[in-house]
Parts: sequence; C-alpha cells; structure tokens
Amino acid sequence: MARLLLSPFNQLIGREIPFFPDQGFLIYGIFLLAVLLTGLLAGSYPALVLSGFQTIRIIKGSFSQSKEGVWFRRSLVFLQFTISISLIVGTAVVYGQLNYVKNKHLGFQKEQLVVFGLPPDTLLSRRVQSLADELRQQQGVVSVALANSVPSIGFQVSPIAREGDPRDKNTVASIVTCDEHYLPTLGIELVQGRNFLPNSRQDAAESFIVNEAAVNVLNLEEPVGKRIEWRGGAEPRVGTIVGVVKDFHSQSLHTPIMPMVWYMDSSQLGLFAVRIAPGDIQESLKRMDNVWHRFAPDWPFDYTFIDESFSKLYESEARTAGMFGVFAGLAVFVACLGLFGLAAFATEQRTREIGIRKVLGAHPSVLVTLLTGDFLKPVLLANVVALPLAGWIMDKWMADFAYRAGLQLWVFAASAVLVLLIALLTVSLHTLKAALANPVKSLKIE
Repeated sequence: MARLLLSPFNQLIGREIPFFPDQGFLIYGIFLLAVLLTGLLAGSYPALVLSGFQTIRIIKGSFSQSKEGVWFRRSLVFLQFTISISLIVGTAVVYGQLNYVKNKHLGFQKEQLVVFGLPPDTLLSRRVQSLADELRQQQGVVSVALANSVPSIGFQVSPIAREGDPRDKNTVASIVTCDEHYLPTLGIELVQGRNFLPNSRQDAAESFIVNEAAVNVLNLEEPVGKRIEWRGGAEPRVGTIVGVVKDFHSQSLHTPIMPMVWYMDSSQLGLFAVRIAPGDIQESLKRMDNVWHRFAPDWPFDYTFIDESFSKLYESEARTAGMFGVFAGLAVFVACLGLFGLAAFATEQRTREIGIRKVLGAHPSVLVTLLTGDFLKPVLLANVVALPLAGWIMDKWMADFAYRAGLQLWVFAASAVLVLLIALLTVSLHTLKAALANPVKSLKIE
C-alpha cells in the first residue's frame, strides 16, 4: 500500500520522496521495533485492567460496569472527533481562502495575457520595436506592450519622494519601465490624467504615471502635475506626474498593494506582454511562434500566461489544502472506528436492559433515540471544543494574507452537522439492530 500510494503522495506534497534508500536495513529494523512496541502498548491496557479485577466481581459479572472504563473509552472518542472536526474546519477554510485568492479580481485583466522575454541576444534587443510591430499585425493579437516587468513577475523597488524632499524619507515603490501600450494592454484603469503619448520626447524624458498607493504615501492631494523624483539610478530622475491609475494587485494577495511608478525608457524593455483574442488561442500562439522564429531562429518561444503565473503563487496553499483534506478523511475514519467499537460494546452490555424496556412497551424509536443520544454526547462535546480551537488556529493561518476571505460561520455549522451525521450513521447499525431484536432472546442472555 505504501508503494502504491507513494506516487500520489509525492504529487500532493510537491516533492519526490524515494520508497526506500539503498541501505534500508535500518528502516526495516525501525518497522520491526514499531510493531513490537505497538503490540506491547496495545496489549498492556487490557492486561492491566483484567489483572486488576477481583475474582468475586468477575464471578458476579459486575466487572463490566466500570465507570472508569466507560469514561476512558468516551474520552478517546471525544479526542478523536475533536481532531477530526478541527481538520474538517481547517480544510474548508483553506479551500475557501484558495478559492478567494484565485477568483478575486486583481484590478487588471489577467486572462489571455501572454508574457515572454528576450533571449540573451544583443542583436535582437535592437529589433524589439520591429518584433512588436510584427506581432501586432498577426491575426488574434489584440495588443502588444513592452516593459521590464509585469504583474506576478519581479519588480524593481527603489526610493521615491516629492521633488526637494530630504533623502532620509525612505519611501519606496515598485518601478516599471514601459511603453505607451502598457496600460491598455493589461487593462489597467486610468483614474486621473492621461497615458503616455506615443513618440513623445517629453514623456520619455520626464513623465511619470503612479498608482493610488503612491499618491497616498507621498501625500499628494492633486497628484497630476506634481513633481516627484526617483532615486534608483546613479542620479535621481525628476519628472512630472501625468496620470494616476487605480490600485491593482501586481503580486500575490499575501502582500498589500505597493506604491508603483511607471516611466518610459526604450533601453530597458525586455518583456513582451501580448493580449490575444479569446477563441482559437492555440492558433494565435502558433502565429506568434512563427514570427518569433523569424527574429530569433536559435531560441525557443518560451512564454507563460499571467493567470497561470498567479496560480503558481498559491501552490503552497493548494498543497496545504490537499494535505488537510487527506488527513481530515483519515482522522474521521479512525474516529468512526472508535465510535463504532464503542457502540458495539455498549449495545452488547445493554442487551438485557433493551429487552426489558421492549417488554414493558418501549417503542423501537424510543430505544434508538436513547442509545444514539449516549453515543453522540462525546461528539457534541468535541464540537464545542474543536470549533473555537479550529477557528483560532485558522485565523492565525490567514493572518499571512493581506487580503482574505475571512472565517465564514456557515463553514463551522456545516462541519458540525457533517460530523454529527457521520457519527449517527456509524452507530445506527448497532442501535437499530439492538432496538429491533427479539426481547425474548435478549432476556435469555446471561
């Protein structure tokens, strides 16, 4: 079973774990020791309990009514279901947060947006504009932008300030060099001012576009027309804000939206952002590949979709959700085994009691309710403990996200109901069998 399950387990955790190392004698020895210890521990409890019984009590048959034993068994069931409920709530919360971050609108249009970079070829870097113009003429290509970074792919972070402010302000922003096609290609909304003008020497020399976060951090009440300086190069670049864009998520939702500044610089445009029309995407990619190989025949057309890049940012959370689900299923299974054993033992001990109640006129439904209520008490108590505990743990986990779905009340209610239904189904076989049994046979049991 371990060998069969190893491959899907490796996929679940995102790592490659071998079945056994070449020198596996130590592991086999550990397994043998584990078997011996498990047998010793499992057998020691009933052995100690049985050895502690008094002979006269065994003859009278009263040893089976030990309150300590009942409480011990119920405590184990309570512990098992506490763990199970906590894992179920954790699984639901992780999947909910993962669904939230994957479906949250990021503030720009990430669908059908293809990104690829220049190979380390100086000759091609001189023909960037020609390659972009050729791509724009292809069927299925909506627009093409050039930049040094795009959302989900690294940004340069540098100090910015209002012109004339002292250098110890230490305000930083993500700096992006781009052309005039960047904002419309990515679908970034302009809320004030204008976009960069094509073939404008003034814009190329001293114009900036900023986002709302940069406006707030620089305390600019009327940002358009204000002068700011970027201090990331050898000398500060001073310019005028010509436009303000609405805040959007350029990185994962673990981090808050950073201040951002865009400016034009044709010497630092190494990335292509191409928006293709929805429809026959594969044909559009083939045409782009043909154009690429006319310009760079020795380099493969290595591209990625922006939405896929954002999905990769949450691979860790996806693995966490998968592991939570697997462990929750195993925990529920083990807990149900414990409850099943407890139900079997308890109904066996109360067989004569059930027979007497039936003779005195008790309806089977009353007997089922009586027996089921006893079995569900540790499950109900487990809910009382596990739900707030799981809520506290998952709130700590979600603190790693700057933007989060929050803890939904229905998740806790649904988890509690689900566990109660599973517990009810687990004990129903024994309770129904005991309630419907012939009371004459029940009374004959010694």
